[in-house]
Amino acid sequence: GPAAEPNVIVRVLRHLWTHWAKELPPRAAARRKSDESLDSVRGFDNVLSMVAPEDSVGANLVNAMLLTTSWIAEDVSPGGCGVVVPQGKGERLRVGLLVAVRTAQDPAWRVGIIRRVREHNYRQHHVGIQNLTRSPLPMRMRTLTGARQERKQERAILLSDQPTPSGYLHVLARRDL
Repeated sequence: GPAAEPNVIVRVLRHLWTHWAKELPPRAAARRKSDESLDSVRGFDNVLSMVAPEDSVGANLVNAMLLTTSWIAEDVSPGGCGVVVPQGKGERLRVGLLVAVRTAQDPAWRVGIIRRVREHNYRQHHVGIQNLTRSPLPMRMRTLTGARQERKQERAILLSDQPTPSGYLHVLARRDL
């Protein structure tokens, strides 16, 4: 704030420069304009049904297919996209909602999370989606105690089959697990 000591401001700016600047893509290549149509589904169960249709119970897959809506991509970047959601299709969208999108040219589903939602004239919504993965992998998992108790395996989505530099794998699972 305005009452902060100059040396504190310098330390904060140095921290931001060190830790955040390297994560930002170059501005010139950040976004490109687009007007392509996207198929989309939202919610963990629907996303999982589209990522792994062979694993889905018939009713779940049919339900997910019925809930597929068309959005228009305004701009696209390696990290996500900005979309326009037509009138009447965006009332239940909120920040943090899991979505899957695909284009007609690329039939593979990409999994992402909604990072911003703005309502505009005529009840259209402009939505920002951050990609979590371009190649989701279905998987089954259970806790160690669940395995010992012979509980059933839960379906989940592996974001990448390659571990991070620190050795972690990232998984999307139902909220209540």
